[in-house]
Amino acid sequence: MAQLRKGMRDVSQEIEFHRNQPVTTGDRFLPVMKDFLAQATTRFSELEDLFQDMKTRVSFVHFYFGNFQKYNEFFFSLTELCAYLVRSQMQHSWMSSSTTLSSS
Repeated sequence: MAQLRKGMRDVSQEIEFHRNQPVTTGDRFLPVMKDFLAQATTRFSELEDLFQDMKTRVSFVHFYFGNFQKYNEFFFSLTELCAYLVRSQMQHSWMSSSTTLSSS
């Protein structure tokens, strides 16, 4: 987020620089970049809100499933759990189909 914020500041500074330069006929840089910055600022604000919401939710899940020392450990454990669940579901469905075949 910090890199995006810095990029927005850089674009704003570039616009300010070009505002003080003589205007060349047909040059649309300034109006296009002003419009871009306005739209990007709105979207960036929405992105920051979503990012904050994501951080809150990840913290809740991290707390709910146990206090791992690092998020990496937590997500590795969660990935393992999902893999076990998928494997178990596959075995269950294989066993169910085997039982159905043998009883026919």
